[in-house]
Amino acid sequence: MSTKTKCSEKGEKKSQKKNARKRTKDSGNESLNSTLQPEITAKVVLIPKEMLQDKTLEGISRVHSLTVCIKGLAEQKGFLNHQFVTLTTKGETLPAHLLIDSKIKENVAIIKDETSKSLCEGEDVIISSQCSRLFAEEVKLCLLNTTELSESAAFLAYLKEQLVNQCLVLRIGMIVIISYLSQDIVLQVKAMKNFAIKDVDVTGVPFQCIWQTCIYVENQKTSGDNGVNKSVCFDFIGGYKTVLQDLQEEIQLFISNSGSKLKKAEGILISGPSGCGKSLIGEALKSKYSTKFLSMQIEDVKSKFLGETEQNLKKLFDKAVDRAPCILFIDDIDILCSSRDRKGSTGIVTALLHLMDGVTGNSSRGVLVVATASDPKSLDAALRRPGRLSLDVCLQAPTEVDRKDIFEKLLYRVPSDLTDSDLHILAASTPGYVGGDLRRVIMEAIVQADGKAIDREMIQTAITAVRPAALLASNTVDREVQLSDIHGYGQLKHHLQESVNLTLCHSAIFQDCGISPPSRFFLFGPPGCGKTSLVMAIATKFHLNVIPVKRSTVLGKYFGESEQNLAKVFQKAQESSPCIILFENFDGLAGTKSDGGVDVENRIINHLKVQLDGIVRNDGVFIFAETNRPDLVNKDLIRPGRFHEYHFIDLPDHDDRQAILSKNLTRSLEEISLDQLVDLTKGFTVSEIIQFCEELRTQNREDAALSNLEDDTISRACVEDALETVVPNTSLKMMSRYHSFAQIYCSSGNKDTFR
Repeated sequence: MSTKTKCSEKGEKKSQKKNARKRTKDSGNESLNSTLQPEITAKVVLIPKEMLQDKTLEGISRVHSLTVCIKGLAEQKGFLNHQFVTLTTKGETLPAHLLIDSKIKENVAIIKDETSKSLCEGEDVIISSQCSRLFAEEVKLCLLNTTELSESAAFLAYLKEQLVNQCLVLRIGMIVIISYLSQDIVLQVKAMKNFAIKDVDVTGVPFQCIWQTCIYVENQKTSGDNGVNKSVCFDFIGGYKTVLQDLQEEIQLFISNSGSKLKKAEGILISGPSGCGKSLIGEALKSKYSTKFLSMQIEDVKSKFLGETEQNLKKLFDKAVDRAPCILFIDDIDILCSSRDRKGSTGIVTALLHLMDGVTGNSSRGVLVVATASDPKSLDAALRRPGRLSLDVCLQAPTEVDRKDIFEKLLYRVPSDLTDSDLHILAASTPGYVGGDLRRVIMEAIVQADGKAIDREMIQTAITAVRPAALLASNTVDREVQLSDIHGYGQLKHHLQESVNLTLCHSAIFQDCGISPPSRFFLFGPPGCGKTSLVMAIATKFHLNVIPVKRSTVLGKYFGESEQNLAKVFQKAQESSPCIILFENFDGLAGTKSDGGVDVENRIINHLKVQLDGIVRNDGVFIFAETNRPDLVNKDLIRPGRFHEYHFIDLPDHDDRQAILSKNLTRSLEEISLDQLVDLTKGFTVSEIIQFCEELRTQNREDAALSNLEDDTISRACVEDALETVVPNTSLKMMSRYHSFAQIYCSSGNKDTFR
């Protein structure tokens, strides 16, 4: 044997002896630590998270257990940061997560959250550094604040990953909070079963999850669940009776004639605005067909890893084929398979196309794909050809009859004092509201009732507090103006009310006669004469939502963005119809075309022509365009036929000025009569007359303050001072332009009587 080999053997023996001595030393330290278990005795003090240092906050895991915070001096007693400890109080032992923060003043501080509800401020508590626990074979948890994730495979996988990776110590009855998809999910540990321990009560024993642990999540059972089947059926869905009946017949035809050669739909696309009940239809199908129904959620299929989403889709289709005939329900397919022309995922769309065509090895015959989409235009066009999602079921905004039916379904088993006439009134006052909006209205009314029976006034109050979901993203106007608040212009107000009422109540008669109902109005006149206020008053009268459109809300910095913004306005209006689109300062958005003809203003004008010509149907949408400079508006856009009515809002006449002054003058006149004041304000606009009245009140208060006397009368001197302050700004040249425009566009009745 060589000298080198002997030296290597001696080196190995020395290293083995050294390692053995080290293991003996470590075992001695472990036994010493086990005999000397450090403890801290203190009073419970609950503190908010905001009192901790940023570094300590980072140590709180995303899966929250009971968190205890102690001083930095506790490290000298053997406590380690981020370890699990045992918290003993009232004879009860709780596992807790330990954080060390040198800035806190208390010896022991409990982080105040959902998991600390079982502890009371000021009670005695003992913190021990040892936290022995068992390994769980099965764990059952209960969802406390949601019911939508109990069947989500993606949520179960994420929950298990967090429980195992965070090494969380649990206990039966403990509250667990996990952050999932930007929301906090609250769960409670209901039951557990340990490995190799049978017939032993483990209620108070801490345990820990490992990768072999089976985790089950169920929904919370409430007191109202006793013997009541809470599954959704089609009878619980309000409105859309004809559409839902046709849909059920088509699906039943597929299920009952699966093997026959009878021609039937192979794919159905249910589209409509958010909140109209698309997902509710999926729940009703699940309740009706149970074993012949499979649902796909996006979070269960979509993956960040390349190719895994396509594999998940194939597994789901294979499972559906095994259950054939089967309904495969895909919710929000427009998010999963957006158009490939708009940078959608080519791999996902192609995989779904192949699966629906049955070219991947397992024939998809016997599987009916029912998909929902809030924006069907963004869906890839290849999915909508015959043989795929060929049958379109479009859920429009509910009509007044549909809204009444939805109210009846929502108020089922809810104590109320509502009559049939009350439901008609409520349905008429909620145009543009979909089923989800009406559900929010009822929930708001239940909160206001506070255990009492709901009446019509409560629901009407809730309606004012809940805006339609379709208008939440747009700048809708909330201020209410009554027609009684607008003095003067009596004939104009009557004519506009009559036109809007005819369109709302008798539009079918107009269409049968081949006439377009009056729905597009052009208002022009001097600034400050109440054009916008008049539109708001009409909207209040007929309970219509108003979507204001300005130049700043339409123009975009990218090519084509302005036309898209304008198209979205009309789409929102169509979804929330009947409603009003109000173009304020129309000359700024639709001014005279430039010579080049290629700038953004020209493209906007061309888009407005398409909308105003009636090429795109806008049933139930009223368009009001108002401007102070009609001479600057593009003449092609306002030609007769594009607008149904043209109204000149002139300066108030003698009777109008008298009505406005009588309303706004709260004090009596001295040395001057009301008729003289009316003559002095000739040529004033409505806003200038109101400003003149406010100036009179101000002058009167100043004079009273100087004389130390309370005077309720307005003197001639106050009137003269106010006339020097408020001067009419509408020139005769501008008025002649208004009258010239009215001679061309307004009818003889309009230019003579509508001021």
